[in-house]
Amino acid sequence: MDWLFRYADPSIDWNYAMITLMVRFVGVFVVMFVMQIALQVSAFAVRRLEWRQAGADGSAAEAAESVPVAVAQPSDIDEETAVAIGLALSVESRLAPPRPAGTSAWAVAGRLAQLDRLRRR
Repeated sequence: MDWLFRYADPSIDWNYAMITLMVRFVGVFVVMFVMQIALQVSAFAVRRLEWRQAGADGSAAEAAESVPVAVAQPSDIDEETAVAIGLALSVESRLAPPRPAGTSAWAVAGRLAQLDRLRRR
C-alpha cells in the first residue's frame, strides 16, 4: 500500500472532488428525468394530433363504408383471378404486417425494428 501514498497528490481536496463527482452523477439523472418528461409531453401532443387527423379522415371513411358495394361471389371469379388475388394478398402481407388499430406509425416502426433485430440473432 506504500505505492498508493507515494503517487497520491496531497494538494487534492478529496472532499471537494467527491462532492463534485456526486453532483455530476446526480445531475445526469436529473437531466434525463427532465428529458423524459419533455418526450412524454411531445408524444402526447403528437398522438393527439394524429387522433384529430384520423377523426377528420375517419368521418369520410365511415361515409364510404355506408355506401353499398357489390361483393363478388365465388362463382363469379375464375381460377386465374383467384390465384392472382391470393398471390397479391400473400405478397402484401409479407411486405407490411397489418397495423393494429390505435397505434401510431412510430410505434409500428419501433416494433418492426425490434422484430428485425430479433430475427437477425
